[in-house]
Amino acid sequence: MSREELAVIPGPDGPLPAILHFPDVPLRPGSCVIMLSAGLLGRAGPQRLYVNAARQWAARGLLCVRVDLAGVGESPAELTERHFDNHRPEEARAVITYAREELGADVIYLQGLCAGARVALKCAAQDERVAGVIAWSCPVLSSSESMPPSPYENRGALTDWRARSTLTSVVQALTRLRFARLSWWRSRLRHGGREGRRLLRAIQHVVRGTTTSGNPFLDAVDRLQRSGRGFLFLFGERDAMPLGEFRDRFPGVAQGIEPSQAYGIVASATHTFNAADSQREVIDLSAQWMLRQTARAPTH
Repeated sequence: MSREELAVIPGPDGPLPAILHFPDVPLRPGSCVIMLSAGLLGRAGPQRLYVNAARQWAARGLLCVRVDLAGVGESPAELTERHFDNHRPEEARAVITYAREELGADVIYLQGLCAGARVALKCAAQDERVAGVIAWSCPVLSSSESMPPSPYENRGALTDWRARSTLTSVVQALTRLRFARLSWWRSRLRHGGREGRRLLRAIQHVVRGTTTSGNPFLDAVDRLQRSGRGFLFLFGERDAMPLGEFRDRFPGVAQGIEPSQAYGIVASATHTFNAADSQREVIDLSAQWMLRQTARAPTH
């Protein structure tokens, strides 16, 4: 196993605890992947996904930095917001500065799952020091039912996929007489307000036939696309909502127009790639993409 060390990285809101994974034989001096917190989870990731990924990537020659962003894991900072935009790009930028100045990194990839993917992409759009981004299970427009909405959630811009899904569920409830069941009414009373607003937006979307942005995250991905820098989106097959929204919002990426700006689907995988086979596949696909990108990176 490669050498691992504890580090404390100065952040904008206090220290950011991290684990450094040094490769025995670097693939290329200066190549590094910074792994940003998966939502509210610490640097180990769900089912130790980040630990397994860092060790395998280090074995392939990549320096890895697993970091607890502010308010997560062992970070002493307080996290007051709990949604998929709760992390700030400034935190990721502080880790980039540390990797460059203290570890000699000059080809830097950012990686994250869910909220970690969103902050990685927003940071990369602002910081040209980032060579590429690996985004796992990245929410595109909508949060999950169990997660508080982000202030940047684009409630007025539903994709065709989301509108079709919402309208279909209502039609099925009527045609299958679900409204005659007590459980159906209990669910409506519990989530009725949100479902009613969603249905209204879906109908408006179908009538108007247009979408708007108004979302800093979407604008960040658009800027990255125009910049020509690489990114890789990976989704679990069972993570239907973000996958459907991604295909509708970024059809050029889904069609593979630009090889360095790619996406992939892990068969039968959930949002957190919790099965062992899913973990192996998402780690391997990401490694292959980074190795291809690193091979193209200019030497200094």
